Amino acid sequence: MTMITALCPTYGRFELLRDAVACFLLQGYRPRRLLILDDSPQTLHVRAADRERSCTPPGHEIAPGVWLEAWNSEHKYPTLGHKRQALLFGASTPMLAHWDDDDWYLPWHLQQCVEALQSGDPDCVKPRGAWWLRGPRDEFEQKGEHHNVFEGQMA
Repeated sequence: MTMITALCPTYGRFELLRDAVACFLLQGYRPRRLLILDDSPQTLHVRAADRERSCTPPGHEIAPGVWLEAWNSEHKYPTLGHKRQALLFGASTPMLAHWDDDDWYLPWHLQQCVEALQSGDPDCVKPRGAWWLRGPRDEFEQKGEHHNVFEGQMA
């Protein structure tokens, strides 16, 4: 199977990032890799074995066929586009996917994207629709399914 790398730019939005990482861990497709780039002044950390440590080193396999890598940058990128370009330099896999820190991805998202990419000759794919929720975490307002508007789900 072909590995896909999900590229996740963030700026210190750690609560949102936690959800994005959870969605990545629940994906059924393997092999897959999540590459996170945080350019906020606060260093991205994870908690493991009751001690705080910097996020996983390059190439760290956290489960069979699942890799997670996080970069902390002291350089503040001028735009989200510049940050996405920087992430591209770290992606060495033939397939790439957006993985926005403020989106949730259903467990079959990467599988469907890879199947669509391999089914013909497309350069880019994304789901036809996505559910839209808004509001604070504890009081989401469901806006229903919307079509052809979420570039953050492209592969």
